Amino acid sequence: MKKYGLLKALGIVFLIFVVLSWLIPIGSYASGTFALDVTVPMGLFDLIRVPLLTVSNYAIYGIIVLLIGGLYGVMNQSGVYTKLLNAMTKKFKGHEKRFLILSIVLFAILSSISGLNFAILVIVPLFISAILLLGYDKMTALMSTIGAMIVGTIGSTYGFNVCGYVNYYFGIDVNNGIFVKLAMLALTTIVFILYVTSAKRLKKIEIKEKAKAEKKAAKTEKVEKKSTKKEAAKKTAKNTKATKEKKVVATKAEATKEDKIAIPLYNEKEEKKKSIWPLAIVLALTFIFLLVAMFNWRYGFEVTLFEEIYESIMAVEIKGYAILQNILGSLSPLGYWTITELGIVLIILTLLIGWLYNVKFKDGLDAFIEGAKEVLPVAIYVTLANIIIAVVVNIQTSGNLFLTISDFLLNMTTEFNFLTTSLVAAIGSLFYNDFPYLLNSLVSTLGTRFTDASIYPVIGLIFQSFYGLVMMIVPTSLMLIAGLSYLKISYKEYLKYAWKLFLQLFVVIVAVIIVMFLCI
Repeated sequence: MKKYGLLKALGIVFLIFVVLSWLIPIGSYASGTFALDVTVPMGLFDLIRVPLLTVSNYAIYGIIVLLIGGLYGVMNQSGVYTKLLNAMTKKFKGHEKRFLILSIVLFAILSSISGLNFAILVIVPLFISAILLLGYDKMTALMSTIGAMIVGTIGSTYGFNVCGYVNYYFGIDVNNGIFVKLAMLALTTIVFILYVTSAKRLKKIEIKEKAKAEKKAAKTEKVEKKSTKKEAAKKTAKNTKATKEKKVVATKAEATKEDKIAIPLYNEKEEKKKSIWPLAIVLALTFIFLLVAMFNWRYGFEVTLFEEIYESIMAVEIKGYAILQNILGSLSPLGYWTITELGIVLIILTLLIGWLYNVKFKDGLDAFIEGAKEVLPVAIYVTLANIIIAVVVNIQTSGNLFLTISDFLLNMTTEFNFLTTSLVAAIGSLFYNDFPYLLNSLVSTLGTRFTDASIYPVIGLIFQSFYGLVMMIVPTSLMLIAGLSYLKISYKEYLKYAWKLFLQLFVVIVAVIIVMFLCI
């Protein structure tokens, strides 16, 4: 059952939601006014229907994971991916901790500025492989990439998918409270780095791995000793002793080898004659392009340049025929690209890398399938992690039980209250693992209840920070479950490792929000 621990965690969350549907009536907001309805229990039939509905509506997330797996499969087949990783890790030999810090800072900043975590996910396997090759364990690799991305969500500065929606819904200037947001990002990142890179924690990991290897070697040695007794009569005492010693050395080496962590999406295949630069340049340029194309520049910074360029291109005609518009098809302007366009770019990137390194189509296709097959469990988990939001958004369209809970909490006080608002944000994140949906569900009532516009930046910071904190804990967090399933880390093991970190981040979040509120 340990193999399906993440599936079990998702199942428990779903069953809790089913039970709550029998106990709590649904509610809805209309122009900021709450209307209570009746309970809408989920029955036995729904236990099957909802997972199927989740797959049909949210399969695109799983498809993106499969495409990333296929991309890395082709990169491995090219023979230069190993060279690229060796070049990365060689620079940090003897300074491995610097690479961890660099990785954490990079992913936190990228997530904070862009908010495009699925685009950032494209380079996560690269950094995870590098961290594992530097000798760190899977948990450290997870925290230094996926964990850092979630920290960036907590301290979102300009990420449109997070604080961008706060600014849009509440009519807040993009730079309003930016220094507080930067402080949140800096403090949470520092706490995160100190926790992940603490010498005590890393030392425990090394001792644990060494002890495990020695235990396995001792066990194998015992078996080998028994087998050699049968041959002792045919050999001299001297030869028998030498043979035993060789076998013991061999079994110790085998045990250590077996104990090494298998690096996902990594096959040690190196073509010495091929250069890494085409791969490195294409990856870097594509990644930058994705960030530019998927960030909403109009609503983020009121930049309309890309839309103007798009309109100029689409307006090109030959004898009244819109030639470029028809050739390009249903292409959106840069700034409006979604996860669907991300998938298209990944396919083009995969084909381009195969062409650059003369990978035969059949070999490339086989490598793509192998890579996709390796991350198939990850794709399934990422899709099923949307099981709660699938009910809230796609089934309970006339209202949902979270809105009933939020109305109850918000009515506990007549004015803005930090505690109740934080509870609403945290509980709401359990129902909505997509921040825009969470904010959209409450923006009308928040605007009606709290007419003092000066507290809107505080409300926004509360929602984004507690949403990020919850996404670091719950199994319905897409990034978290992707990382756990990719590295085969159990949910229980993760909670045991990180619960103290949650508390530390919680203290930092509360402190920063209180300071911001007092400075209004």
